[in-house]
Amino acid sequence: MAEQKATSPPIRARNQQSVISAFCVCAAVAVFVWIIMTGLSFEKMPAGGDDSSVVAVDKNESKVKKDTDSNDDSSGDDSQGDDSEPEEPEHGPADFSDACFIGDSRTVGLSYNSGKPMATFYCATGLNVSSVLDEANIELDNGNMGNIVDALKQRQFARIYINFGINEVGWPDVDSFQSEYEELLNAVITHQPDAKIYVEGIIPVTASKDAEGYPFTNENIRTFNVAVKAAADKCGCTYIDVSPALVDANGCLPEDAATDGIHMTKDYLEKWIAYLEQNT
Repeated sequence: MAEQKATSPPIRARNQQSVISAFCVCAAVAVFVWIIMTGLSFEKMPAGGDDSSVVAVDKNESKVKKDTDSNDDSSGDDSQGDDSEPEEPEHGPADFSDACFIGDSRTVGLSYNSGKPMATFYCATGLNVSSVLDEANIELDNGNMGNIVDALKQRQFARIYINFGINEVGWPDVDSFQSEYEELLNAVITHQPDAKIYVEGIIPVTASKDAEGYPFTNENIRTFNVAVKAAADKCGCTYIDVSPALVDANGCLPEDAATDGIHMTKDYLEKWIAYLEQNT
């Protein structure tokens, strides 16, 4: 019995060491397996963070790029042209700063009462299609007097409105009137080659003036207007009849539209210019 007690501690120690060694081996194996598995996880994970955040960034970047590309495409389409309405001319509908009005005393009244002081007016009382070319009745920029050619040489206009005929309705020869009108239009075209030229029909008179008889009758005015339109057409100008904005149901100026049956009041001069604003 004494001998067994002497050998028991070494045996127990060996057994404990075996258990510890086995535990260490298992622990080492576990650590090794953990290291391997962790390494594989790191290899799968993208550098820079969680996979969901990277996808979110990619989506945002993709959206920004898509929006940018869309904007670029729309810009490209615009540069290639579109089907939208053409832009309005640079001048507004009520802006006559690029325009010149040529005419007789009716145009003189328009210059005083139209509310369009920015327009240029080459006009004078008693002027007609012949005298406007030959006589120095128009004040020039330098203060001197000159004819229409002298005036038109001073600057270029985009639009020119011409109104003659009320002083010529007493002429015995309508053909001579048309010939003189064509000469005037050709002179204007020569010195204003880029301008749009509007030739206005002779505005009718009031019924009371018409009743006074020749030459200021509306029937006579209609006859001369045929010649005005023919001259405009022959010279490649635009004929425009402003009378729809001014006359009554009988084709006459209303009695309150003109102080003497011919020359219009301020209200009707404004109707005249408004018609030109809307139709030219």
